[in-house]
Amino acid sequence: MTRYAVCLSITAVLYAGGASAKTDAFYDGNALHKLCQQNNATGYVIGLSDTYDSMSNMLKTKKSICPSTKVTAGQMKDVICLSLAQHPETRHLTAASLAMLALSNAFPCN
Repeated sequence: MTRYAVCLSITAVLYAGGASAKTDAFYDGNALHKLCQQNNATGYVIGLSDTYDSMSNMLKTKKSICPSTKVTAGQMKDVICLSLAQHPETRHLTAASLAMLALSNAFPCN
């Protein structure tokens, strides 16, 4: 499965169950970019990473994000925030899909 397909699959699982695309808990790239500007995105990144690991293990899917064990949450946050800053044209998309894409590009599996 390609990185893009995995990202879309995880995003679909994360947001399944919500009848509306926009809720109080919904984050798009603009909302995550604002958290980045406030230096407040680390919690989101940790939650996303933990959810991705759990879902990948539970669904037994091939991982598309493989950071070394020495990569910190702060580094992952920096990768995501830099990507959001460099690509404002995509910030209307879901925060989870943009974050997953940034991480899969920065930390590909071999």
